[in-house]
Amino acid sequence: RRRPDSANGQDGAVGMPGESSTTQAAQTQRRKESHNLTEQKRRQRINDKIAELKHILPTVGGESTSDKQAPDKATILSDAIEFIRKLHSDVKEVTARKSELERLNAMLVEENKQLKKAASA
Repeated sequence: RRRPDSANGQDGAVGMPGESSTTQAAQTQRRKESHNLTEQKRRQRINDKIAELKHILPTVGGESTSDKQAPDKATILSDAIEFIRKLHSDVKEVTARKSELERLNAMLVEENKQLKKAASA
């Protein structure tokens, strides 16, 4: 870090007493390298997850994921969103159908009881 030196209007190094500008430059370089490495790992994790999405989606960009031309990241993410929305819709439909079948089953069970009762009388 640097701040203006109030005595002469020039920038002066801010740091520990006796710390040389070479040491500060080395620390700055290490921080930059550490940040770059962290950012590279973050980008790699994102790319890995996008590649995983590409392989688990049934289709990407309207084509089979086994087709030769690789879809771009935006297409993969867009298709993943579309697929998840479709799954949500399917879950709602299946849940509604299940409720209807349970209602019909309860009616048939009751009708069966009535028929058994009538047959035994």
